[in-house]
Amino acid sequence: GEGTWAIKEGRADRIIAGGADAPVDIYHLAGFSRIKALSGAQTPDELFAFDKRRDGFVLGEGAAFFSLEPEGSVAKPLARVAGYAALTASKKPFEGDSDIVATCVERCLESAGLDRRSISGIIAHGNGSRQYDDIEARALYKVFGQNCPPVTSNKPQLGHTIAASGPLSVCAAIYAGQNRRLPPVLNLSEPSESASLINCVSKEPKQLNGSTIMVLSAGIGGQVAAMILEVKNS
Repeated sequence: GEGTWAIKEGRADRIIAGGADAPVDIYHLAGFSRIKALSGAQTPDELFAFDKRRDGFVLGEGAAFFSLEPEGSVAKPLARVAGYAALTASKKPFEGDSDIVATCVERCLESAGLDRRSISGIIAHGNGSRQYDDIEARALYKVFGQNCPPVTSNKPQLGHTIAASGPLSVCAAIYAGQNRRLPPVLNLSEPSESASLINCVSKEPKQLNGSTIMVLSAGIGGQVAAMILEVKNS
């Protein structure tokens, strides 16, 4: 999102943007354990997001980077960054705030010049924590109401890759938009009370009616970011 702004404002002609992380070390494990963020899962079948049984996340590692260029300069672009917004829940830095998340989503829609009905699907942050999954689900319900587009999360499959999690979700969004299919939230069978308010995809992929995908990302410290991608046909 920041790279897209830089290009639109003429501060750069091309930017390589993304993230990489490998937080599977004793320091990350100790830190996330201290704040009770990690799951006690022993097998992939025990990893959950937006489910009543969720108890945290497991750490993963990965990387994803993209070449950002001005519109019209690439013959076959993968996608167009239509909108972007970022906010911080400064009053509740280690808790998060559903109102802040909802405002971020609304500002992202505004920056893209799109209404709520234009979003085909959502790749949520959905890290499996009891606290933030509820915050995110209630924020999406506040913005979209009963007409929430299909929602998924890939952290039960990939683990929480921290700095790489947002860029990896962009990869997932591009693939979903190209195929017009949103993958399900792994192991989701007992949606939490808040997740029942939104349209979480479970068990089978969901056919999409378009290829405009929103990606949500969050961080400890209260940061939240939203991006809208208009995915091009492959």
